[in-house]
Amino acid sequence: MPKHGWKWRKEQLRAMSTSQLMLCLEPSRKHGASAKTARWVYENLCEGEDKAGIRVTALLAMARDDRAPWVAHYLWKQLDLHKAQEFGDWVIIALNRSPQINSLNVERLIDIYEDESAHDSTRSSAIFALANAAQNAQWAERWKGRGMHQLPDTVWARIHSTCKKAVDDHKRPYARAGAAWLATILGGYDAELAILAEDKTPVYDGSQSPTVSDYAK
Repeated sequence: MPKHGWKWRKEQLRAMSTSQLMLCLEPSRKHGASAKTARWVYENLCEGEDKAGIRVTALLAMARDDRAPWVAHYLWKQLDLHKAQEFGDWVIIALNRSPQINSLNVERLIDIYEDESAHDSTRSSAIFALANAAQNAQWAERWKGRGMHQLPDTVWARIHSTCKKAVDDHKRPYARAGAAWLATILGGYDAELAILAEDKTPVYDGSQSPTVSDYAK
């Protein structure tokens, strides 16, 4: 995008078609939109069901910009606003694809999974993000004394407890799929993984959906 003032940029964005906006925000672009631009699109150009794709793409574009320290707070705020909706799943996916997920997020993610007011998709997605955060926490444990945040034993115990709950969460196959990832990262869950590997329940709606077994294997 040419180097013009912010007012000019907003006018250009408003004039874009849906396909042009999607291209501008596409995460695979070498010089994609900044988090600031993506946030403006998200807040101003995403009204209506026909704009759902732009809304999600703008969210993911914000997440990938590691030059914007405000993104983490913004995404968590969006999660608080949308956790009761299916869209909360996409907010967690954005968090999970960004540098914003780390060991400091562990208990917050567990709280989301345990939150009965949250949408099933949001709760389930939190298990996938928890797997990522737990893996980062394990990395911190390997680098003790080098300034990386380490988790106390009580939090590790809570992670394991949550993993066991998600493994047995037959109401939410999406959560069981995430539990397969989390169990693999934690280790010591061979018996549970063997059971999950036999579960042919579709994870998402639709005939082409992968099953819990696909994730466990």
